[in-house]
Amino acid sequence: MNNPSPEFLRQQQEASNEKTPPQRLAQLASISIELAQLVAQNPSAPGELLQELSAQEDAIICKNITANPNTPVEVLLELGAEFPEELFDNPIFPLLSLERPNWIDTIPFKTLVALLQCDQTRISFLKQVGNCASDRVRWQVAQHPKMPIAVLEVLSRDRALDVRCAVAINSKASVAILEELSRDRESQVRCAVASNKQTPIDILEELSRDRKRTVRRAIVGNPKIPSSILEQFARDRAWQVRCAVVENARTPISILQGLSSDSQWKVRHAVAQNRKTPSQVLADLLNDPEWQVRRVVAQNRKTSAKTLADLSDDPEWQVCCAVAEHQKTPSRILQKLSKARNSSIRRALAKNPQTPISVLEKLALDADEAVRQNVANNPKISSSILEKLSEDKAPYIRHVVAKNPNAPASMLEKLALDANEEVRWTVVNNPNAPVSVLEKLALDADEDIRVALMKNPKTPTSVLEKLAIDTDRDVRLTLAKNPNAPVSVLEKLALDADEDIRSTVSKNPNTPVSLLEKLAIDLDWRIRYGVAQNPQTPVSLLEQLAHRDTMIHEAVAQNPGTPISLLEQFAKDSEIKIRRAVAQNPGTPIALLAQLSRDRMVSIRCAVARNSRTPISALEQLVQDSESLVRCAVARNKNAPLPLLKKLTADSNSSVRERAEKNLRDISQSDNC
Repeated sequence: MNNPSPEFLRQQQEASNEKTPPQRLAQLASISIELAQLVAQNPSAPGELLQELSAQEDAIICKNITANPNTPVEVLLELGAEFPEELFDNPIFPLLSLERPNWIDTIPFKTLVALLQCDQTRISFLKQVGNCASDRVRWQVAQHPKMPIAVLEVLSRDRALDVRCAVAINSKASVAILEELSRDRESQVRCAVASNKQTPIDILEELSRDRKRTVRRAIVGNPKIPSSILEQFARDRAWQVRCAVVENARTPISILQGLSSDSQWKVRHAVAQNRKTPSQVLADLLNDPEWQVRRVVAQNRKTSAKTLADLSDDPEWQVCCAVAEHQKTPSRILQKLSKARNSSIRRALAKNPQTPISVLEKLALDADEAVRQNVANNPKISSSILEKLSEDKAPYIRHVVAKNPNAPASMLEKLALDANEEVRWTVVNNPNAPVSVLEKLALDADEDIRVALMKNPKTPTSVLEKLAIDTDRDVRLTLAKNPNAPVSVLEKLALDADEDIRSTVSKNPNTPVSLLEKLAIDLDWRIRYGVAQNPQTPVSLLEQLAHRDTMIHEAVAQNPGTPISLLEQFAKDSEIKIRRAVAQNPGTPIALLAQLSRDRMVSIRCAVARNSRTPISALEQLVQDSESLVRCAVARNKNAPLPLLKKLTADSNSSVRERAEKNLRDISQSDNC
């Protein structure tokens, strides 16, 4: 087992030591990622070296560079887009405003946005950013929920329209700011004030007399709108405003009734579409001069059967289609509509689950293919109709029949010989397909059909054994993945010349121990790795693999069946991935998890924090970890105690807070079930 060598420990100390010469730090950073991470943290590392290391993709290196006060400013500001918290904490950051005039304008836009969204955003920084020359940046600032009123007051007089709009919609905007912006020369700004949920009623009342209909319409969408303004807007000169009144959930039925006779058809259309509109009002609209209004009357769930019957004689086919689809339409009307010349009406009728069987039988012979398709998909279809459609000339219709769970075995036998591959594939996936049909389809020329056979739990072993020597590699590979594959089939596949297939067999939980022992000495390391991963591999075989094969230590360390003695050795391994595998293992003892919770590597502490077996004492320690990734992992842990999760809801990092709150909600919901 590889414990950290004395040389490696010495190199770690050198990489962290502030007295290590720059040339030596560069050498150490080139040896390994772990040493480069420590060098990136060293405040004595030269700026040139830190700039060079920033090109690496390792997140921890870049994070450490962002926190390093020796990092060149340009690099610092670029990395701040990914690590805003580290940039804020860097002691050089507050000095930038003193050393560089107009320094805010030199920060990349992505970094500025990240800093503004960061929980550590300081009021002083917000004030500085509010003076940025970029309109886009000031627009971002104007939306910020922590923006001081004084800055919002300045931005409310900004030359840029979008900035003033952002201030107007900001929930932190004061009444004085909203009052000033309600008189803005641009209607978009006044619209934003009208939409703001914090806008006082007296300002809304003032805006209700605005000359622009867009402003008045925005008021209708505000949840604070008083009923007096709704009544006023029901008589507004602009039909768009009256439509908005109809669509408002708080609009009383009396106003809807009044607007049902509006001179503008689009307003009447909105009334007919509204689910609150009474059936009597809908009945009054059945003679509306506009067919679009009559159609939505026919679509409304509150429309009565009598009104639907009256609308079935409408001269416009779109209205009749809506009647044919409505589930309240009387049977006699549905029978009448089946004689309609317009195929769209018959298509709508064929979809309706309330359509009588006698009508569906007639429509199953319709000349229009789309009508027959809709019949085939109708949930009320009878076996006699299915029989007719199984011989339909259109392949898609036969496919729909083959998919139907009520299709009898005799019908599926016939469809298994269909010339269309899609139809035969659908037969394989039908739960009613008899074994005799599955046996025939095992010889099908289409590989997708043979692959589908393996996923059907009814496929007999004799068929699977034939497929184990199939000439198509994908067929054999799919079979090797099947957790229900019989032992006789797995034995055949274990002898396959293809390494991927043998590797898949080695991971299959149904593979017997005798076969795993043979695969454990396979020449290909991937097959041995699969054996080490298999939950059915016995302890004796895992021990053999661990001692003779260093390439697969990670897989052994992950296996829940690995003995404690091996896990203890792996927990001290110099390889990060092996220690991480132990930390992830659901079988790792509590004492080992507690030990690994103090590991120097963030990824390992994260793995411990996520493990459901981690003891409370270790989780309490990890909750105080300096890395937000670790705290976030604790917040995700379903077994974390409630007091710890509640503590994390007040964490400085927004991701940690969100995960903790979600976990608490999930736990609460599961307790209520």
